[in-house]
Amino acid sequence: LPAFVLVVLLGRTYRRHADHPRLKAFVSGATAAALQAWGTRLAELSGSSDKKEGEVLLPALQGRIATLYAELIRGDAAPTAAQLSAAATAQRDFTGIAGSWQRLQADLAALNATLRAAKLAPIRAELPPPRDLNVADRE
Repeated sequence: LPAFVLVVLLGRTYRRHADHPRLKAFVSGATAAALQAWGTRLAELSGSSDKKEGEVLLPALQGRIATLYAELIRGDAAPTAAQLSAAATAQRDFTGIAGSWQRLQADLAALNATLRAAKLAPIRAELPPPRDLNVADRE
C-alpha cells in the first residue's frame, strides 16, 4: 500500500510543526495573525484540534491503514472484498488530507516571508524534529 508509506511520512512532518517555537512565539499584528492562522490549520490537519462531524484526521487514518496493512500481510491469500473496499476508502481519505497538506506547504512561503519581515527565523519544514536526548532511541 503506497498510501500507507505516505501517511506515515506525512504524519511525522505534521506533528513536527505542532510545537514549533515560532508558532508559539509572542509577536504582534499581521505576523501574529499569520502565525495563528497557519498554526490553526496545521492543528486541524494533524488532529490536535476539535474534530468536525465527518472529518477524517491523520492519526485516525494512520491507524486504519496500519490495521489494514497488518491484516493484508498476515495471510497468503488475495485481499478480500472488505479489505479492498477499506483500502479504497483509505486512499480517498488520504487524497483529501494530502491536498490539505500541499495547500498548507504552499502557504508556508508567504508565512516565512512575513516572519523574515518581522526579523524572525523562518519555519523550515525540511528539518527533522529536535531529538529529546532524555529519551532512548526505539529500534
